[in-house]
Amino acid sequence: MTPVGSACQAEAVLQFWFETCKPRQWFRRSLSFDARVRDRFGELTAEATGGGLRSWEAQPRRALALVLLLDQFSRQVWRDQARAFSGDARALALSQRALELGWIAAEPERVRRQFWLMPHVHSESLPVVEASIPLLERYSDAATAAVARRHADWLRRFGRYPHRNAALGRLSTEEEEQWLLQRSAGGDAFRCDRCRGTGPIHYRASPLRKKSSGCCSGAPEATPSAATAAGAPGPSTTGCAPRWNPNGNWFARSAGRPCANSPGIATAAPARPIAVSAAERSDLLPPERSVVMVGGIAEPP
Repeated sequence: MTPVGSACQAEAVLQFWFETCKPRQWFRRSLSFDARVRDRFGELTAEATGGGLRSWEAQPRRALALVLLLDQFSRQVWRDQARAFSGDARALALSQRALELGWIAAEPERVRRQFWLMPHVHSESLPVVEASIPLLERYSDAATAAVARRHADWLRRFGRYPHRNAALGRLSTEEEEQWLLQRSAGGDAFRCDRCRGTGPIHYRASPLRKKSSGCCSGAPEATPSAATAAGAPGPSTTGCAPRWNPNGNWFARSAGRPCANSPGIATAAPARPIAVSAAERSDLLPPERSVVMVGGIAEPP
């Protein structure tokens, strides 16, 4: 049997998260997936949150595996419990150290850089979350940075993440209770300012910002191929920001269906949504479908 904390275990964590798992599994609430993570990595996650696996901190790949245990797996293993957040402080410290050492800048895979930085988004410190925005724009993508902006808005408004209150035994204020009710019901706090959409990966603008940062911005997130010049429909400038499909069509983010304000977008939808960032999924899925973390928490958390 492979001993807990071995280098092989670190590689197993990375392989499981980035190769075996589908991106949609990272941030959706699923008892079966939680059980899968718990059965395979529960002991290792407990070791990490208990202050162990110190040797992993000395090498970039192992350190990223440790961050995943502390900041992601903990949310599957102890969903809806205070212990789900017990590794956050150490994960943030590791992420900050990785920035100083140049490990994140040297990481060639965008998705791995994103998970290196997720502890910043999960922090309930407003300065930390605000500082993460340019980092995510540089090392991840605009959509993930927009999620961090939304989290910063929540912290400015409440000083904490209200969706963690129950797990942490915190008493919600009346304003927080109203916000949580809206959130669970897919209310205005989670609707697109322009088209009012609430689909699971429909990127919504923050109602606090009163300005679109993703949906309905009119700016595509990928460069179209020559097919556009050949007559394929281009991105709508009035509706939800579409994404370029390799088949040569522009699709709205919500399962390929354009919103009511996007009459010019092709309607032939692919089997499933395309090119949605991990943090975007976690932040936008309704709490009953997302991982209460924008993943393990319906956040990231």
